[in-house]
Amino acid sequence: MMSNVLPSFEYVGLSKGWPTLPAWFRSMYFTVCCTVIGLISCYDMLLVFVHSETIFEMEKNPVCLALLKMEPTFFSYFVIGKSLGTLTVLGVLVQLFRTRFHSWHCVTSGITLFQLGLLAYLTYA
Repeated sequence: MMSNVLPSFEYVGLSKGWPTLPAWFRSMYFTVCCTVIGLISCYDMLLVFVHSETIFEMEKNPVCLALLKMEPTFFSYFVIGKSLGTLTVLGVLVQLFRTRFHSWHCVTSGITLFQLGLLAYLTYA
């Protein structure tokens, strides 16, 4: 007789002893993480324009600071560099997800957690 408490467990496949998550959940998780990464990157870029008068004293990343100093009026090198970096990271994550790399969720979660930490730093520090 089947259990009525967890009827879906009987149909779940196993991967290395762990139940596999449904494909829709994996896709949703991946999409949310990539969206969070992209939005926080855009927020970080927006703050450069909001604090344009003091950004040279506030910026902690030496690469970003160098890009800002290369074109200190419109920050075009910074915007291009930040955009290319974010798109590269998201592209690598998509490739890991599509090739079913066994640790795609660890890589994606790690970058998402780092971005959430950056958001907290940018907002409260």
